Amino acid sequence: MKCILKSGYLGFPLFMLFLFISSCKTDYAFQAFSYPPGSEPHKNNWEYASLVIFSSKNPLYVFSKKTVRVKIFDKKKKTLLNEKFFLKSTSVVAEVVWEKFEVFQVTIFEESDRDRRLKLLECTFLFDEEKNKFFKK
Repeated sequence: MKCILKSGYLGFPLFMLFLFISSCKTDYAFQAFSYPPGSEPHKNNWEYASLVIFSSKNPLYVFSKKTVRVKIFDKKKKTLLNEKFFLKSTSVVAEVVWEKFEVFQVTIFEESDRDRRLKLLECTFLFDEEKNKFFKK
């Protein structure tokens, strides 16, 4: 799965996120991913996108309370998942596994240095076809 930030532009959702981030006095970082695997957003061949957003009142690299928000939306900007978690840590990074559409897995790591990662959180979300949303397993 390619990270959207390295391979293209998502348009309106990222623009709105930028406006939101630039209007607050909070540190933010985010990672964006697309589905299906191998899709290239700049070619507009993605169907769904996910954002993992990290925020803190302090700089993100300082040990502090962090908010982690996980969002999934489709091309029509319909939100399929909007979850929020709270962690106390230093620098954080997300890894996403999304090979099958129905199963979305996100793992949050604390990066202490380049060679070591401490797993802080691992969540699996399953798609409910009746409600047309993802829910925590």
